[in-house]
Amino acid sequence: MANRHTIQRDIVFDAVNTLKTHPTAEEIYMHIHAAHPTVSRATVYRNLAYLADSGQVLHVELPNAADIYDYKTAPHYHIRCVECGRVFDIDFSYIDEIEKLIPSSGGFRILSHDIIFTGVCPRCDR
Repeated sequence: MANRHTIQRDIVFDAVNTLKTHPTAEEIYMHIHAAHPTVSRATVYRNLAYLADSGQVLHVELPNAADIYDYKTAPHYHIRCVECGRVFDIDFSYIDEIEKLIPSSGGFRILSHDIIFTGVCPRCDR
């Protein structure tokens, strides 16, 4: 993957930072397409992959849902509403040492962890 700086990459990065709502790749594409109709879906997806691989945005894989992207790249936890599907950051300190609490990892050397909580958001819980 090329590491040269491109205008398209800036547009994708700016979209993730502007949306700040844990958008999916498709939501990012639609946001960009509204202002830049010549930018292709493939370009958006390719640049999201580059930005995630380089640590400039966080790529979060969600079980049974579309992956999301986050402008906050420091390790942190998320909660997903089971009603509307929106994802929120949790105001809770990331626990670096959690890997050490796992008694047996089947021979794995654990490198990191992602925890996604599920619940019902205040808007859906009315």
